[in-house]
Amino acid sequence: MQEATPRVRGARFALLSSAPLVRITAGIGLPTQKTWNLRHPVTLIGARRPSSIVLHDREVSKAHCVIVNTGSDVLLKDLHTPAGTMRGKERIDLAVLEDGDVVTIGTTAIQIAIQIPQNRSGDSGCDLECVDPNRLPKPVSLKLEHTERCWRIEDAVTLLGRHDLAAVRVDHEAVSSRQAIVFRFGASVAIFDLVGRGGLRINGHVCGSAVLAHGDRVSLGPLALVLEAPEWSTKVQGNKAGQSSMQRLVLAESEREARARAGKAFSAKPPALPTPGRANQRIENRDPDSSQDLVKIARELAALQQHIGTSWDRLNSWEAKEAATSVSSEKKLNLATKEAALDAKDAMLRGQMHEISRYHEQLAARERELAAQLAKLQAQRDELASIERAHSKRTTEMDQRWEELKRREHVLAQRWARLSTVTCPNCGEPINTGAGGAIE
Repeated sequence: MQEATPRVRGARFALLSSAPLVRITAGIGLPTQKTWNLRHPVTLIGARRPSSIVLHDREVSKAHCVIVNTGSDVLLKDLHTPAGTMRGKERIDLAVLEDGDVVTIGTTAIQIAIQIPQNRSGDSGCDLECVDPNRLPKPVSLKLEHTERCWRIEDAVTLLGRHDLAAVRVDHEAVSSRQAIVFRFGASVAIFDLVGRGGLRINGHVCGSAVLAHGDRVSLGPLALVLEAPEWSTKVQGNKAGQSSMQRLVLAESEREARARAGKAFSAKPPALPTPGRANQRIENRDPDSSQDLVKIARELAALQQHIGTSWDRLNSWEAKEAATSVSSEKKLNLATKEAALDAKDAMLRGQMHEISRYHEQLAARERELAAQLAKLQAQRDELASIERAHSKRTTEMDQRWEELKRREHVLAQRWARLSTVTCPNCGEPINTGAGGAIE
């Protein structure tokens, strides 16, 4: 029967003790304003899960950008999105964040607050001699297994996936466009899975993030990439606890699976060994010349038995501690599941609040438009009233002129009547005035 590959759920390494403390605030001044304290080396920002911070914005991509805390600097990497990530009017690809910076993701403004811990000594808490924080101190390479294809990595944060602009472009249908990032973490190089569906395997173990060493095998579906970093340190001094905890989880789960297949557990007692009394009894029946050597051997056996018993008791105590650790791990997994459910509900509520705020903004804009139209209609109404008054005045004037014309016509008619009755004083005949009123 083929042995199942151990799965490490939620295995994450912690921040270095020298890492800056980062807090971000999204939607400054809006009802949907929210603040997050970034407690992990990598924080993924996008429009949906598995992003750690979900922004309900149409211009935000599913996996939009990452904020990486390397232990000495805080970097922001845009994942080659159409809308991009802006700082002021500048579109950034990879940049070092400073306290007070405001970056725009889609239409959401995010303010960055960074605090350097008091226990940080020197210019670099990781003892790195790195002039450019956007670059690795020493380049590393990822080589596609069984081929000559190799990618040289120099940036402090590098995208790995099927995207055309990815620095490590793996063109395969099993690989997402934004699969993972390789980044500087203290005195080592690490990898973070952006997909969150168990698509990243390190040396055969499924995990979301891990510190890498020279020769580590990173599997993406059927493909495998081998890290070539012989000059890098394989351990992070400030992160031994995080690394060992992940290893203990892997070993504990492997051990539990082996026990389940074998159908038995460790014995509570060590195997029986010959007692010193029996050894001395056999020594008396032997040759006297070899008795001293046999006594020495018997003493060594007794000391060995005591040492084995002590080791066995220690192993049993370790096993008990490991069982308690597994129980706490299950509790942590349950808490992580509940936290994910709460995050999903919180994201849904924030999305509804965002839609409500946008609806209110649209209503306010519509009210402003209606107010402007009402003012315009009022102005047109006043203008029409003025025109109507002018028309009424002109009508009155026309009526007056019409009355004046009728009066003049009446006067002319009377004068015409008088002229038509005029006779010639000489002959007594009526005077013909003609059509124009002229005397003939």
